Amino acid sequence: DLVNTLSNFLPPLFLLLLGYHTFLRMTTVSETAVCETKEMILRKLAPDLVLRTIRFANMATEISEVESSTTNQPTVYPSKDRVIIVGDIHGCVAELDSLIEKVGYNQETDLLISVGDLVGKGPAPFEVIQRVMDLKALAVLGNHDWTVLRWFEVLQNKTSEENIPPFLNPTGEHRRLAGSISIEQREFLESLPHILHLPQYGHIVTHAGLIPQLPMEDNNAFYCMHMRNMLPNGEPTELVREGEPWASLWKGPDTIVFGHDAMRKLQQYEHAVGLDTGCVYGGELTAYVLPEKKLVSVPAAKVYSPPRGLK
Repeated sequence: DLVNTLSNFLPPLFLLLLGYHTFLRMTTVSETAVCETKEMILRKLAPDLVLRTIRFANMATEISEVESSTTNQPTVYPSKDRVIIVGDIHGCVAELDSLIEKVGYNQETDLLISVGDLVGKGPAPFEVIQRVMDLKALAVLGNHDWTVLRWFEVLQNKTSEENIPPFLNPTGEHRRLAGSISIEQREFLESLPHILHLPQYGHIVTHAGLIPQLPMEDNNAFYCMHMRNMLPNGEPTELVREGEPWASLWKGPDTIVFGHDAMRKLQQYEHAVGLDTGCVYGGELTAYVLPEKKLVSVPAAKVYSPPRGLK
């Protein structure tokens, strides 16, 4: 009887499991296809961006931008006791205030740097930009900041709406922000570099990453704002299902501090530190303090944007 029961029960169970496995595989393939399509469109529509790099040297009085493509001379900046690098803020101004209080930020003695994505998904994007400006902080350009600037170009008829990827909702947040951002805040975003180099600390700050096999100045501005992994063929990608985290492949000697990769949360490799701990998704806002290489975090007050994949 037991044999008969099992013989009647197992085939339907096998078919059910097979069907479920097929469904999961189809879902994964479908999601991957969407991500690949998104990345392909982004690559195609991204303009020929000029990589903007700022490199700092000690003991001077002024800051000016240097384009790495034309000169290797360092930009000079007043010497500071500490450098405080903050992960992706995404409009979470209350958490930013809590973090700078917890870390004991002093504008006279500390240099505050954001890894980008000041805006997007969170409750107070303009307040965050203004706070960063008021604190005399520096930042690199994140992909969400860049998208706002792209929409501004459309609204000012400086580029065609055809140059905006179709999956960026024309009635969505970034276009709305582009339509109401102040001149001063827009100009601040436009001034942001893709890379900040702090040779006296042996650290580099960028939003998403750098291609490990390339010199810093030869990297692509678009990938500095979007990449997460390296494929086996040596190409960077925004996808996380294929290849390896680029940060795990970075051999130094400088340590890169970056954001953009909330799915992996805090990342710590020998020569790379990922600070996107998902504050806007209800996680934490995290800072990395030099020269002691200390991590400081504060919890998010709430979930501002339910996580729906990597963007």
